[in-house]
Amino acid sequence: RGLRAALSDPVPWVMAGLWLAYLLSVPLLFADYLHVVLPLVWDFYVDLGGLSIWQVLLVPRMATVLLLFVPVLWLAFARPGDALPRLLAMAGLGAVAAVAAQHKGWSYHIVPLEFFVCALAALLAARWLDGMTVPPLAAPLAAPLAAPLAAPRRAGVLIGLCVLYLVANGDAPWRQLDYPGSEADGLAQMLAQEAAGERVLVFSPAIDPIYPALNYAGAINTLRTMSMWLLQGANAHCPADGKRYRDVWEMGRAEFFVYRTVAEDFARAPPAAVVVDTQSGIPWCGAEFQYIPYFVRHPLFAEIWSHYQLTSEWDHYRVYTRKD
Repeated sequence: RGLRAALSDPVPWVMAGLWLAYLLSVPLLFADYLHVVLPLVWDFYVDLGGLSIWQVLLVPRMATVLLLFVPVLWLAFARPGDALPRLLAMAGLGAVAAVAAQHKGWSYHIVPLEFFVCALAALLAARWLDGMTVPPLAAPLAAPLAAPLAAPRRAGVLIGLCVLYLVANGDAPWRQLDYPGSEADGLAQMLAQEAAGERVLVFSPAIDPIYPALNYAGAINTLRTMSMWLLQGANAHCPADGKRYRDVWEMGRAEFFVYRTVAEDFARAPPAAVVVDTQSGIPWCGAEFQYIPYFVRHPLFAEIWSHYQLTSEWDHYRVYTRKD
């Protein structure tokens, strides 16, 4: 389009203004995001996965999509005067940067990149096939009739192939077909039996299968955070004195926040059930990290916990309910 035409286009300037207004609103309307959330993410979440950026690029699912992305990226910028492939290519590069910044290699980090790469590959293939079907020197009436019919059909087929690629990597419908007897199914049934529609305290670093099991049971997690990831990040390294758990005065701000708020909330409004994941995701330090021995050191938690008993188990999950 040329630099002058691009600079005179109001749309990018309006978009930039909206983004700037959004960024300025964060410290004004959501001060805790800058002073609380971002420091916690930087200190405990960023390095939680334990993989370097290069190791993330070699994760099988990531490496596979990168092998497809490199050639279509080159083709996108090799096509003169075609903006849409370049737009998808830039979005794909942004998705690569997001995966690298989180450097964990988790599947839901990679899915956006897969969508952009598959859409770009389908678009380039559809443009190429359309060019073969309707040559530039075709009769004036041929292009208007043939192109509108050919393009949607070919693009639809190619997008369908991309969907099959995503399906092959473990997304729908295999997850739905494999649901009966899965961890999520067993945990959801257990919660539905013990605490359907009730408040539940969940001690687990995982998102899946805690969600969707809580949703299916209509239960509500009482934690102030989505999971115990913050405690997991705060205990990524063993205490220097060799003890399994840090004393209160040795805890950092984030760990003490979890330790204190869990105990206080538990004592203030005891939930109908407590779900304990025996796999804490915290490194072995002379002994296994266990949530209940960790929190019963707090007197408020210990007092209320004495009224709970083990009622059911599923795989590595245990459900405790109140005795009275």
